[in-house]
Amino acid sequence: MNPETLVPTPPHDGARVPGLSDPFGAIRKSRILVADDEEGIRCFSSKVQHEARFRSAPLPAAAPQPDAAKEVHHRILIADDNALVRGSLAAVLESEGFVVDEAQNGIEAVTRAIAHTPDLVLLDLTMPHWDGWTAFSNLDRVTPLLPVIVITARPNQYRKAVQLGVDGFMEKPLNIPILVRAIKRLSSEDKHCHVRRITDRAFVTQLLGSTGS
Repeated sequence: MNPETLVPTPPHDGARVPGLSDPFGAIRKSRILVADDEEGIRCFSSKVQHEARFRSAPLPAAAPQPDAAKEVHHRILIADDNALVRGSLAAVLESEGFVVDEAQNGIEAVTRAIAHTPDLVLLDLTMPHWDGWTAFSNLDRVTPLLPVIVITARPNQYRKAVQLGVDGFMEKPLNIPILVRAIKRLSSEDKHCHVRRITDRAFVTQLLGSTGS
């Protein structure tokens, strides 16, 4: 598609614009995913053989209880230069059971992501020492295909989010219930499912509803 072609009117929350190409050739859109059918067949065959071999084995008297120590707590990195925004989002996410890390500028966001890889990044665009887009480009180099939701008060940025292949986009003021639902869904998404979705040529950044919409 011609890079000068305008992006269609942004879809509502959860909608997709089919057939939108990536004129920037971003890393997320340039990767080719090859499904490993043979591995799937091997896994299935192994499962069948295992069940046949132990079909007569007695069942345990009681199902084992889940180990609380192994409970998964997804890590969210909040990158925003506004301490009030970071603190408010951190309080909400921690109450939902997330582990929260914070960064106040773009360089710190990338540094923290390298030290403790998050399951998702909330990324503001207007930050010192690398703005959000510069931080996004560097994050995509050190932690490729990491789920990212852009949160910004900067106008007219959705088109660039689509071109770069950002997972989600929300303008400030934030709609917290919608944002939390998106964070839960994206941070718990199976890694292979996420790769297939984000590298699909038909993928379009999800425009999340804001309080002003």
